[in-house]
Amino acid sequence: MDNLLFYALITALLYYFLVYLPAQKNPTQPNTRPDPQSSTTSQSTQTESEPVITEYEPGPETDPKDQKDLENVLDFLIKGMADLSKEIDKI
Repeated sequence: MDNLLFYALITALLYYFLVYLPAQKNPTQPNTRPDPQSSTTSQSTQTESEPVITEYEPGPETDPKDQKDLENVLDFLIKGMADLSKEIDKI
C-alpha cells in the first residue's frame, strides 16, 4: 500500500513538471531579459512607450465559454468563502 502512495506522488509530480508547467508558458511572448550588448544604446522610459492599461479588457482571443466557466468557478469560490466565514463566526 505504501508503494501505491509513492507511485501516485511520483506520477503527480511528473505530470506537474512535464505537462502542466510547460503548458503554462507562452512561447509567443518576447524575451524580457535585457540584452547585455545593448547597454550602450539609449533606453526608453515608460512615458515614451505605450500607455499602461489599468482595466482588464478581454481580447478577441478570449473564448466566451471559458470566461463563463471562470465566472462560475469564481462565484463558487466566493460562496464557499462566505459559508466558511459564517461557520467560523458561529464558533
